[in-house]
Amino acid sequence: MADIHQSKQYEKLIRRIGYSVGLEEPVERIGKLVNLYVEERDINMALWKRLVKEEYGRKISDDLESVKWGGSRKTNKKLGAEDHFADFYSELNLISHKNNQIFPLYGLEMLSILRQYFSDNIKYQMALKSIILFFILEADGDIFLNCLLGDFEKERVKENLIQMFHTKKEAYLKSYISPYSRNKLSLLFKVQTSTAQENIFDRKVVKKEEIEIPEDYISKVLPSRKGWATQLGLFSEKIDELGLKLLSFLSKMQIINGSFAVFYCYSENHKALFIDEEKAGIPPIHRKIFIENFFLSYFESEHSVESKNKLNYTDGYNLLLKIMELYKSANKAKGLIRHQLPLQILFPVFYIILALDNFAPFDLDEFIRDEQKSPDRRIDILHLRGNETEGALSFRL
Repeated sequence: MADIHQSKQYEKLIRRIGYSVGLEEPVERIGKLVNLYVEERDINMALWKRLVKEEYGRKISDDLESVKWGGSRKTNKKLGAEDHFADFYSELNLISHKNNQIFPLYGLEMLSILRQYFSDNIKYQMALKSIILFFILEADGDIFLNCLLGDFEKERVKENLIQMFHTKKEAYLKSYISPYSRNKLSLLFKVQTSTAQENIFDRKVVKKEEIEIPEDYISKVLPSRKGWATQLGLFSEKIDELGLKLLSFLSKMQIINGSFAVFYCYSENHKALFIDEEKAGIPPIHRKIFIENFFLSYFESEHSVESKNKLNYTDGYNLLLKIMELYKSANKAKGLIRHQLPLQILFPVFYIILALDNFAPFDLDEFIRDEQKSPDRRIDILHLRGNETEGALSFRL
């Protein structure tokens, strides 16, 4: 099985989804998940299994026979489609699958707000695709973008991936001096076919070796990524207009490097790992700035319409209240204890609504700052761990 060896501490240094099952038709299937969550105002294992079996048409664990082991060993429950889909959707920040339980993550909350807000299904579908694309870029950008740039042609994609791996490896190794850290990084950027895991805690320094992309890895990656690009309107026989617009935006963000892409971690992640971006020659990318620019770029054609509605501060505040109301009503069990609106939900939802409802750009940061200075302020903001995208907004009602 193709694998990229990584330790959990460093796994975010490469934007790659390692799962190979349940990746098909993300727009249609995630749309069904959102509809279920909005209708039931809940998501749990029973609802999740029903969705996977009845709407996705896949066999769940209840339909499979468990593997019985001899002797004193316990019966090993077979994994059903609900497990595989949950693994993939957790990478996209939609649901969490732990201890045989399913919980909604902030991506599903965002989509439930937008599903309730937009009565126009065309607008909602645009919002749905934009968020799925955003989460795919965050989770799998190094692989997905290099497949797209290579027009999903095997040899071109393979060359792009090798270039990406080399570029990232060289950059990150500049920030790590100890043999132990360099060893872990070398294992992180080593792609091979193997069923046996290498010991990532072995302190022996790995000798320098060429990066090779196995054929079976490429053959597994290409169909799923091409399916994503097709469903998201980025690619048909060639890269479509929306795909070209995406690549243009990413070039401005210094993520596209000529014929291949290198999507480094956000500066917040680098700081947590003590990676010196200047020393490594890594262009800084702050998540909050990337979020705002991504959605403004994605809906750029919507902003080009001459007649724009303008929001004043009262309108802006009322829109925030509406988003908070939809967030609270989205989950019947948690609605009563939802007193704060998470910023990682607020900012993307706010920018998407502005674009699709043809509002002129509104400086949400400036509005929040001005509210903090006002003697009659109506909102409070809490930042967590010094991260501008982690925190929450609360209302003084």
